[in-house]
Amino acid sequence: MHQGHDIHQQHPPPPVIGNPAFREFNRHHPAELNGDGEPQEAKRWIKQMEKIFRMVDCTDEDKVIFATNQFRGAAEDWWETAQRIMVARDMEMTWENFKQVMLEKYLSLSYKVRKEQEFLHLKQGNMSVTEFTKKFEELSYYSSHNEYGGNETWKINQYKHALKGEIYAVVSQERLANFDNIVHNSLEAERGFDRAAREGSTIFERKRGNFTNGRDLFDNETKMKT
Repeated sequence: MHQGHDIHQQHPPPPVIGNPAFREFNRHHPAELNGDGEPQEAKRWIKQMEKIFRMVDCTDEDKVIFATNQFRGAAEDWWETAQRIMVARDMEMTWENFKQVMLEKYLSLSYKVRKEQEFLHLKQGNMSVTEFTKKFEELSYYSSHNEYGGNETWKINQYKHALKGEIYAVVSQERLANFDNIVHNSLEAERGFDRAAREGSTIFERKRGNFTNGRDLFDNETKMKT
């Protein structure tokens, strides 16, 4: 009986519809989570919740209550069990503890290892700098180096050596104070190469046009002579 009472006491109560913070939370159209999609979906959902919480004045416990109110289907079923796990571990119902339990569920060790390997082998290839940067940021989350000892220099080096040759040749010569610098410089280098390619194409087309016009003139003069 005592244990059941403790569980009942530690479970977050359902959101109160009249709660001003809950109304404000809903005003930002929080996404629902079914929990039956890709593991990456759960991480994105957490990021969206945290973005909303930066704009909503609510307690740490309210964050858990409001967020889990968006669970549907498999996620809702899992949460019923997860609450008991948190109680068994004597974990307070805080947002950080909730995230820990949730990520243990949706981002398994095998999934993290697979994503880290994908990150370590990531190359820009045919991707634009913008596409590559988005992929790099997404996968770097799973790097154990980044999680346990990552720093700006490490991140810059990882990014730099994954760039395609001509862009790497430009940015590797520059002093880079932070990660935003290398992204900015890579974008500038890409624009420079694109601009040079367009100008080169224009010059080629102009020369070809002059050659064609000259050839037509020569042919016409030849016909007149004959």
